[in-house]
Amino acid sequence: MKRIKLIPALFCMLIIFSSCGYSAPITVITAPPSETASAAPPPPSASPSPSELPSPPPSALPSPPPAATPDPLDEYISKMSDRELIGQMVMIGFDGTSDMDSGRRKLMNDYRIGGVFLFGWNTDTFAQTAKLIDKINSRNGGHIPLFIGIDIEGSVRRFTYDHWRPSLKSAKRLGQLKDPELVYKQYFQIGTRLKEIGFNIDFAPVLDISHNPASTFLNNRMFGSNPEKVSALIRRAINGLHDSGIASLGKHFPGLCDSSADPHNVLPVIDLTREQIENYSLIPFKAAIDEGVDAMMVTHIMYPDIDRKYITSASPEFIGAILRGSMGFEGVVFSDDLRMRGFTKKYPVGKGAVMFILAGGDVALIGKYPKMQKDVCDSIYDALQDGTLTRERLEQSVKRILRLKQAYCGFTPQ
Repeated sequence: MKRIKLIPALFCMLIIFSSCGYSAPITVITAPPSETASAAPPPPSASPSPSELPSPPPSALPSPPPAATPDPLDEYISKMSDRELIGQMVMIGFDGTSDMDSGRRKLMNDYRIGGVFLFGWNTDTFAQTAKLIDKINSRNGGHIPLFIGIDIEGSVRRFTYDHWRPSLKSAKRLGQLKDPELVYKQYFQIGTRLKEIGFNIDFAPVLDISHNPASTFLNNRMFGSNPEKVSALIRRAINGLHDSGIASLGKHFPGLCDSSADPHNVLPVIDLTREQIENYSLIPFKAAIDEGVDAMMVTHIMYPDIDRKYITSASPEFIGAILRGSMGFEGVVFSDDLRMRGFTKKYPVGKGAVMFILAGGDVALIGKYPKMQKDVCDSIYDALQDGTLTRERLEQSVKRILRLKQAYCGFTPQ
């Protein structure tokens, strides 16, 4: 009876809601399929189309990789001729105090030689040397400025008729004084004066150490025998040159150690293992690299226990594996003077220059003798033409050289 009485009331309520414009939602309830019924396979269009997939928020979208900025130096080098590349990898010396001779001027023009080194026979006074450097720069027919180098260490001086004030102390004396700040002041003084004259690279400091420096031909050119104490002085020498605006060059890699033999006259042979030199004579070289030394000179020595085939200046083991590899040096590698007997008794100078480059070297230094200098340039050129050297290999060296010239010579690729 109660259910029957409710029906009229519900009917009236539906009429009222309908008259107010309210449309009640209608839910259609279907019975669940029987568990025994087999489900029909989905139609082919059941897979969602890409437009139906959720889009990630903008912040989740991967950023496109930044476009690589072309290096102007790479483009500049790619346009250099083969001879221009070779010229940047050669540094020469000459006789005279007022100008280069005609033969050197022709070589400068033919190969666009990239560097000139001045010796004691070129430098009488500061003022005379400044005029000479101006003349040398006027002989440079290319856009790339020259490296103008010299070796002012302390005991090895030039400028016969001019004096340094305050006077320079030898590395040995600086080592005895044990004052890193005095080392900094001396090398800052050296760099400042050299920059005023027109130099841009000093072939210093000496990084060699010996248990008994007096027994070696370097003697007072060494800071001492203790690798840690010497390293502290070397760091400040490099700082002094850098702060004066002059590039630094460490020498004589990998170290003459306790040998009394002079590679200017003979080929020193040193019977030490790699472990022995790493634990002693290479420590100052590593300190110099860590301090940012700009260039490294590789001298002419034989370490048969490390490389039985090649001397250090032609050794892929010493230049490539040790200096560049394990020691991490990324700067410019110069050869010691290729006219030294320690080198020429082992290799013809032209072939040796090619071997130096193949081993990882960058700049072949040949300080005298026009025929040798031309032979170095021509041999590198011939090696490039016959495939012994590749253009890619030369471009690697030239890029290191031009980076250094950007830093110290005002070079800008155009």
